[in-house]
Amino acid sequence: FVVANSLGRLPPCRLPARGNHWEGSLLIFQRINDFVTEHRPKAVCDKCIYEALNYYSSADSALITEALGTTPDFNRRLGQCALCKNERIVIRANPT
Repeated sequence: FVVANSLGRLPPCRLPARGNHWEGSLLIFQRINDFVTEHRPKAVCDKCIYEALNYYSSADSALITEALGTTPDFNRRLGQCALCKNERIVIRANPT
């Protein structure tokens, strides 16, 4: 989506990734989708997702996994993360 201000149209909203570059929010969404799908049938937590993909906080990945969890392709619930073994809110890709 594009925001307009007194200077005119601004570029699409982007979320920062670690390092000196920016990634578009759709790319971040796709990377998280791919990461969770690659770990099928295992469930992963937001913290492990953001650490693996090198983002600033688990809040960034939580927003996206919350959205993915509303689709029929993913299941988001309390459970054990396959990576860190902690009991947390996790997401898993449903079988195809």
